[in-house]
Amino acid sequence: MYFKIIIFIILPLFLYSNEKLENINIGYHNNISVVSNYKNSRSALNIWVKDFALNIYENINIELYRDKETVINDYINNKLDIIPITPYGYLKYKEKLDNNTMDYWHLKKSKKNAYQKMYLITNIKSNINSISDLKDKKIGIDTLNNFGKVFLEKTYIDSTKKSADNLISKISYNKSNSLVLQTYFSKYDAAVVTSFEYDIMLELNPAIKKKIKILKSSPEIFPYLLILFNKNNTSENIKIFKEILNKFFASERKHELFDMLKIKDLSIIEKRDLDKLDEYYKEYLKSKSKYK
Repeated sequence: MYFKIIIFIILPLFLYSNEKLENINIGYHNNISVVSNYKNSRSALNIWVKDFALNIYENINIELYRDKETVINDYINNKLDIIPITPYGYLKYKEKLDNNTMDYWHLKKSKKNAYQKMYLITNIKSNINSISDLKDKKIGIDTLNNFGKVFLEKTYIDSTKKSADNLISKISYNKSNSLVLQTYFSKYDAAVVTSFEYDIMLELNPAIKKKIKILKSSPEIFPYLLILFNKNNTSENIKIFKEILNKFFASERKHELFDMLKIKDLSIIEKRDLDKLDEYYKEYLKSKSKYK
């Protein structure tokens, strides 16, 4: 996921810059990514950068991290100028990050909707009519969907006024295949999916509605991916850097890159645009603490 963002940032610079940029430090956490197949992920990424942009960007430094905490610490200590981060990761370190961030960029999966919802979908044959009916049912959540678990747990607690620990302990975390289709074909009784995934599958196969229903829906508050810019780098380099990116994203050439990375749009957002997400997460933590 983060490797995609590195491509997203670097390739427009290669295509659009006529100037040398110096001392831009980008850090990303690599746990599961396409470069993990290489024996040395750092070398693989360095080779990619050299192939595409070294002649122009010999002083743009890309640092691969194995530990999320170190990425955050280096960012707040001004060792990094730019970091990609999941919305879930952002919330975990929100106060520290906000104190050091001047610009928030949002990569979107849909042009139609800026943010996503979480859906709890069920197979109609599984006879699930309420949250309480999930007991002893097989439930799937995408491994990368951190907010899927948050949504399910919060929804269960709010509905039953009971701890969700037993329910959560039985979740099957899915690594690859579409949970919408797997629920449709009865591999799962229920699943938590994003509204983006559900809408795409419904568009491809309208018959899904005949076998699947949306039992619960969250507010439309979940971003896809964020890029943060450190406020402590006020150099001319970072200004040029952002100008180049903005020029590229205003051009028609962006579509090829968007298609390759399965991204539909980019927007610059305000910190306050993430307030509803923060409120939702705080309510979740409060409910979870109350019903242990």
